Amino acid sequence: MFSPAIYTAAMEMLGGGPAVKSQCRSPEIMADAAYAILTKDSRQETGNFYIDDVVLQKNGVTDFSKYAYDKGLFTEGLAGNIHIQ
Repeated sequence: MFSPAIYTAAMEMLGGGPAVKSQCRSPEIMADAAYAILTKDSRQETGNFYIDDVVLQKNGVTDFSKYAYDKGLFTEGLAGNIHIQ
């Protein structure tokens, strides 16, 4: 699984500035995933490791394009893809 970079203030400062923004996802993906986790039974969710894409998929999200700054690059060319096993 590959997870694209999230465009944050740190990415703006250290990751290439606004030029890389179009290749990243917006922080809203993290907020939506956090909301999905925090509204579940804490006894079942505590101590787990989460990946935003997986959390949202398990909660019915199928269109992740709303999190991309540049919708045309959503499936290809995203910066900072991190390989997760």
